[in-house]
Amino acid sequence: MDKSTQSQIKSKNLQKQSQNTPEITEPSPWFNLAEAAKYIKLNKRTLANYVSKGLVPVHISPVGGKRFHKKELDQWISSTRRGFLP
Repeated sequence: MDKSTQSQIKSKNLQKQSQNTPEITEPSPWFNLAEAAKYIKLNKRTLANYVSKGLVPVHISPVGGKRFHKKELDQWISSTRRGFLP
């Protein structure tokens, strides 16, 4: 095998490896109820009660799933430090 062929094979192998390597992505800024409760250090039931009372920012999908955005939770936490929670 000549050097040119070896180089081509090596190049193809590197391409295959890079295709099989998953991309490193940033974690999603969206949480479900359990993840949000853990993030803000509340019990899941307590967070669900706050959601039902309209005390915490939440996005509800058409099928009823609840999603919480990290940035909105951070802002909510900051605002509740000045006041108090029920």
